[in-house]
Amino acid sequence: MLLILWADPTVNERVEREKIRERLGSRIAVPTLPRVTRRVKNVLASPNIGLREVAAALATDPPLASRLLRNVNSAFYGFDHPILDLNHACAIVGLHGLERMMNGAPTLDRPGSSMGATIRHSVLQAQMCTLLCRLAPGARGQRGRGRVDPRAMYLQGLLHDIGRFAMIEALGQEYEDVVEAARASRQSVEVAEARAFGFAHTELGAMLIKRWGLPDELALAARHHHNPRELGETDLPIAILYVADLVASPNPPHSGAGLERVISPGMLELLGLGREELGMLLRIAGDRRDALTV
Repeated sequence: MLLILWADPTVNERVEREKIRERLGSRIAVPTLPRVTRRVKNVLASPNIGLREVAAALATDPPLASRLLRNVNSAFYGFDHPILDLNHACAIVGLHGLERMMNGAPTLDRPGSSMGATIRHSVLQAQMCTLLCRLAPGARGQRGRGRVDPRAMYLQGLLHDIGRFAMIEALGQEYEDVVEAARASRQSVEVAEARAFGFAHTELGAMLIKRWGLPDELALAARHHHNPRELGETDLPIAILYVADLVASPNPPHSGAGLERVISPGMLELLGLGREELGMLLRIAGDRRDALTV
């Protein structure tokens, strides 16, 4: 379990913090599935295991990846710059440290839980973020802006829904019912969460990331991946994250033309994407979605 220390934020964040503490209390867990922890422990127990294999396993699970990053960026290690590369983080913590981390990792195996679906969505979105960094001319520096780091975007995609894991654990079936009703009526899940609980997974995720001492870009990704216009239409990483979220959603548009209609012209121009590229993204996402397992 993770104990959140409520420091002094801005006024808006203070209001959000109070709503979250009122509903969830001061202890917030970010669990994963038991079978995921077993898989990673099996990797760690394998003879002649390399840290790259461990990092690759952690890179397919948002709760465990976030656990590693908040450990390696804690005061215990005392780095004066953030460590965000999972390979580097594994090398710092070492195999014994990783084993201790895994032994203390919280898990949840509740019938009807959307935990597995949330892991799959997060991994698919991370993959789509990486693909967009290669596919979109704007992300390759061809639109008068710098290149976007695919590794950084993978991490933003992987952790963008981290608040949802905490809500699944803390709010149980009540949370699942709210999300299911919102999707069935094609309403915004974020809006439905705020109405039902006083806060959304986006706010909770951003708050957790800040409390863990991770960089602002990860907190911004968690907070704004559904509403990039809150930052304007010139934030390239958030634009990548937003398009990846649409493509990786459980019910994406059926065609490039359909996806084009729900993305603003300014964002398409920023990324340099057209109908053909959007259609390709949807096809690739569909193939990978079918292949993803947890």
